[in-house]
Amino acid sequence: QNLRGEENYQPWLSYGRSKLCNLLFARHLAPQLTGEQQVNAVHPGVIPTKIIRELPGIVDYLYRFAGILLFKSIQEGAASQLWAVSHPDAKNLNGEYIADCNPAQSSALGQDRDLARRLWERSEEIAQELGFAPRV
Repeated sequence: QNLRGEENYQPWLSYGRSKLCNLLFARHLAPQLTGEQQVNAVHPGVIPTKIIRELPGIVDYLYRFAGILLFKSIQEGAASQLWAVSHPDAKNLNGEYIADCNPAQSSALGQDRDLARRLWERSEEIAQELGFAPRV
């Protein structure tokens, strides 16, 4: 619901939901792929990118301070993505959640196959409403 963010838009909540949607799309798409195709959702970690730098007031200050201890560098954030596409251990992974260069446990929502299916179907409906024909 509210996939377009039209009701009660909250930037951080919408951002988090978009990351969950990425994982759910990967979970739903994976069994549809054939041959050597694969799809996974990769979490790079928290990186001090522009989205963090533009947080308001005290929140920005806390993130900047905590970032010294908690944030990953851009190179560290890229490592899981590179691992997912090049490491032999990732060759047979499909529809997985990857963090810190390994398959990882996602939230219960991220594992919900029925939610993934419903998201996929609703996304198709929205695409059709916007005039995009589904790819066959």
